[in-house]
Amino acid sequence: MDQFVPDDNNLGVIRGLMEVGYSNVEIAAQVGCSIKTAWKWTSRLRNGVPMQDLRPNNGKRPKLSDEHIGAVVHHLTENPFSSVKAYHENENLNCHYKTLLHNIRTRTNLRHCRPAKKPELRIQDHVARLLYAQQNIGCTADMWRRTVFIDEKTFSSTKDGRTGVWRPIGTRFDAPYLVESAISGRHSIAFCGYMTGFGHAGLFEVDRRFTSIQYVDMLDNYIYPDLLEIFPDDDEIFIIQDNSPIHTGGPVREWFDEHPNLTKLNHPSRSPDLNVIEGLWAELTREWLPQEIRTPARMRAKLNESWTALLNRPEYFANLAISMTRRLAKVIEVDVIQHVNVLDRREATVNFKKSSVSEPGHVSAKRDRMMTSADGRLNQIWRIKSGPNRTPDACPPYTDKTQFIIRININNIKLIINYRQ
Repeated sequence: MDQFVPDDNNLGVIRGLMEVGYSNVEIAAQVGCSIKTAWKWTSRLRNGVPMQDLRPNNGKRPKLSDEHIGAVVHHLTENPFSSVKAYHENENLNCHYKTLLHNIRTRTNLRHCRPAKKPELRIQDHVARLLYAQQNIGCTADMWRRTVFIDEKTFSSTKDGRTGVWRPIGTRFDAPYLVESAISGRHSIAFCGYMTGFGHAGLFEVDRRFTSIQYVDMLDNYIYPDLLEIFPDDDEIFIIQDNSPIHTGGPVREWFDEHPNLTKLNHPSRSPDLNVIEGLWAELTREWLPQEIRTPARMRAKLNESWTALLNRPEYFANLAISMTRRLAKVIEVDVIQHVNVLDRREATVNFKKSSVSEPGHVSAKRDRMMTSADGRLNQIWRIKSGPNRTPDACPPYTDKTQFIIRININNIKLIINYRQ
């Protein structure tokens, strides 16, 4: 028999059955409780006892008040990497620190998780990501499927990250639940790969010291012939690759100049999240176990097995490719709005490629250096140059303290300049 819960619904049923003359035995059968429980609640209803759950420890005042929990939430919100145990000791709370942890889990929406890792972004990186997102946010899903994502990956026999195992209590050191570490060190194999949103992909083993000349050879003999088969028409093919020296060397630039049907998108620096092939590498190694990739031969066999299985999932490649629209929208939402003060008005236009600022008829300036203010606004130092119609009011003389606050208007990609001495 399930445990009887004296909630408002069950007590209402008992009251109704009691009023129509049901006995305690009949009430117990109807609501699914013992005869003793039915007698207890019918007696309370007849005697007008307040209807509340009087079971032991039910309704007990919590150790920590709402004010304590609010203070903890405020502290963890302001200091997300702080230790709950240290906070408990500093505040001298009248409870065990595990009680505090339990209350945080059950009474708040905060959870202790492993933080995501991303490359550190400078101010100019945030601006470059914004411009890239604004230029490509309107691209269609078909355009992203026609885009070729290229990257290099080194697979290692030592799997990074935490490995989980489900085991019975008290069996931590039993053989089936152990991850044995290799004493002879680790092995690694380097690959270069590409993918499109139509389910086509290629993976080629390369030398650990991969160079731009070797990359050109791979483009010429492997990747480009594959692309001509995938896209037999003469339409434009878009390329996304990172800004590593392998991809930006002179031989690579010359090769792309000789192939005008390939258009490289201006991929921003420090932005692996904007190259979806990174997700492909993660999916390849998701189910790998350390004992399966202990030697180079076993690693190649496992990689071939995982790669073959992945090629049978064309919908996965399509979902990865069209996720670019969502990723670019996230750049605008997170990378920009959280770091840049956005205004609607326009006072000047900044061209970051030419590193210049222009305000027609008044000021021209050259970027000198960048810095961030304490309140998180995007600040830059600009060196003033004389313009054709320069006036003292329009262009004050340059000093080391001359500062312009740059603000970005997301709607039309305009950068606003406010002068302040």
